[in-house]
Amino acid sequence: MATQNDFDAFIAAIDTSVAGIDRLGFDLRFHVSSAAEQNAADTFAGDDDLTDDQMEIYWDKALSTAAMVADDWQTFFPQLIKGD
Repeated sequence: MATQNDFDAFIAAIDTSVAGIDRLGFDLRFHVSSAAEQNAADTFAGDDDLTDDQMEIYWDKALSTAAMVADDWQTFFPQLIKGD
């Protein structure tokens, strides 16, 4: 199972030089992290206090989502595609 440290390490390793920034100044790392954590949070919508088992599921889902989104970031975040 993934941990928050695994997730944080994955996010930190994202090469932001391949993409631009959005109009608010947010980069690829921010967008991937936000999308991944939101997807994981949606799994437990309505639950205020997560158990240790639920937190493991949360970080596992966040990491798998981050990997998917980072791999196809141009589809998910076209606003970050650099112009010629």
